[in-house]
Amino acid sequence: MGMWFWMVVCLVMRIGGASTGSPTQRNKKEHDVLCGLLGAAAEKWKTTNNPQAREALAQAIFGNKTGGDIETLKQDLPEEFKNPGNRANRCGSCMYSNGKHYPGWSIPHDMLCMCTVGQGGFPFLEKSNDSGNPTLCGRSAKDFGCEQNRDHGTGCHGNKEWWNETTWNRQAKGHLNATWEKVVKPCLGGEKLQLEAALKNLTESRKDRETPSWAQGHGRCNGISGAVCVYYGYQCHDDPRSPQWWQTLYEALTASEDTRAQGNSTRSSSGRRARRHTGGATTAGEPGDDSTEDESQHSGSASTNNHNHPLPLLSGQQSDTSLTQPLGLLSAALLV
Repeated sequence: MGMWFWMVVCLVMRIGGASTGSPTQRNKKEHDVLCGLLGAAAEKWKTTNNPQAREALAQAIFGNKTGGDIETLKQDLPEEFKNPGNRANRCGSCMYSNGKHYPGWSIPHDMLCMCTVGQGGFPFLEKSNDSGNPTLCGRSAKDFGCEQNRDHGTGCHGNKEWWNETTWNRQAKGHLNATWEKVVKPCLGGEKLQLEAALKNLTESRKDRETPSWAQGHGRCNGISGAVCVYYGYQCHDDPRSPQWWQTLYEALTASEDTRAQGNSTRSSSGRRARRHTGGATTAGEPGDDSTEDESQHSGSASTNNHNHPLPLLSGQQSDTSLTQPLGLLSAALLV
């Protein structure tokens, strides 16, 4: 699983902060990717019966393995987020995980880390207005209750209820609630983007990264000095105390696709043998029964090699074999 893990890490290792191209549009591209993925996952949750896929979708949407109700989730900021705790521990490290509230716990959790204002009301400081400059995750100062005329003209810069390393418990509840209402909830019930397309966006937005670390200078993601982000650090992966929604989703859907591919291969071989034994003609180019074993062995070897060499996708190279395309695996599996 090592090569697969590092490929996915390269895709999503760090979200937020300095990665966004414009300093006035903080985390918009990253928000758009996760928002589309959350909406697509929520829609798929309603229809899929595949046990592995449902467990992975439950982790991505609800932060657990059993799931919940989408409509209930859309009603209000869940109680578990109303006492957010130390932002650095919740958004920048898995060392303090208690099974909840860690980077990669769920998409909504990661969006709260990435889209809740930081210390001093960052990025909505004293000169912020509602002209769309700056924005956070595509939302304006007014959307977050941080417009310039709020609190005697200083907006969120003067209310001292920021979410960082020192203001936790229920002090930051107002800001978290604003993020849930204006950022997370619309993604749960917004545009019904196909999960294949959402995952493609996620892949394309990270494929130019050569290392698992980006957005330099925002390692703690503690809300201080502009560190409004989420960081999937080395403590997070392969730790049963902190399952990663993006890792479990990818692995479950990949396993599901492997099962589908094996089933299709078995049905195809059985059909050829049946036609041969009943005297039926084979189609042009279809191998006879004598070549079936060789074809199967060759296919198995190719599959093994493809699973061991997924990394060319990160540099935009193409392959003639669909099994090397993670999106092909994911989209096919989601049809189950």
